[in-house]
Amino acid sequence: MVPEPVQAPGFEIDAGLALQGAREFGGLVEFKGRCTFCHGIGALAAGWAPDLRDSQIVLSATAFANVVRRRSRVNRGMPGFPDLTDS
Repeated sequence: MVPEPVQAPGFEIDAGLALQGAREFGGLVEFKGRCTFCHGIGALAAGWAPDLRDSQIVLSATAFANVVRRRSRVNRGMPGFPDLTDS
């Protein structure tokens, strides 16, 4: 089953922030990133970790911070990255 990407009506992409996010996530030649190893290049996971294309967590700044920075899913194998900021 191919994940169905989440829909976020009204969401507009900020090109600068998208580039910064891509560098943090990984998959760009000049930066290895933090997320690609488990979640795959372009978030196309191969089963090691959840496929993020259909994750509702990415639509909530609070949920994202809880998982990524505050380690709420460390018991499921998700490491925390407390050094990441909202910017």
